[in-house]
Amino acid sequence: MRVSRESLIRLAKENALERAFNNRDVVAAYLTGSLLSDADPMLGGTTDIDLVLVHGTQPGARREIVKLSPDFHLDIRHRAKSDFKSPRELRTNPLLGYEMYDPMLLYEREKFVEFVQAGLRAGF
Repeated sequence: MRVSRESLIRLAKENALERAFNNRDVVAAYLTGSLLSDADPMLGGTTDIDLVLVHGTQPGARREIVKLSPDFHLDIRHRAKSDFKSPRELRTNPLLGYEMYDPMLLYEREKFVEFVQAGLRAGF
């Protein structure tokens, strides 16, 4: 079976929706990393799916790796909604600012991502 960018995005979306359905604390889920590019995400026949879950409260674990096959896995980062409290300050945060500037939104319970991006992108 050939793994395509589209099938990896579908897997990410299915996992995000399943986790949001099973955990009402999940506010949003978005995709970052190599799958955002139109280029082939595979490097040496392997890749990861960079998924971010935003929780309403402080999550128990900050990071989680879920093996889906020998060649690819989910790299899940858990963030608290409070991490994005001041969207304008995200401009100076090299990780969160970049991650939130143009992710692929997979799930959103409230207009959280739109609000954060408006503050982050203001003036650009």
